[in-house]
Amino acid sequence: MAVAITSGATFDPGAPIALFQATPRQAVMNSDLFVYDASRDGQRFLINTPVKQGEATPMSVVLNLARQVEQVMLAAGSNQSDTEHTPNTERLS
Repeated sequence: MAVAITSGATFDPGAPIALFQATPRQAVMNSDLFVYDASRDGQRFLINTPVKQGEATPMSVVLNLARQVEQVMLAAGSNQSDTEHTPNTERLS
């Protein structure tokens, strides 16, 4: 919200105007009091909001990647003779 003010002999606030609509996320911990912040110059706001279900992109987590790569490399080395130099195109899973 923003309010125009007139200062002088008296303080006269104007009618409040909504700057934007936001749905801040719920606080997770007791120390999580503020889910927003303003830039130093006051021209921008950062608001931590929940991501809508349809907008979320799935994330893949690969566990033991180094071991999987090592196993693929070992398999590729044992499957190829010294005269063969075809790349191994096996997918890691």
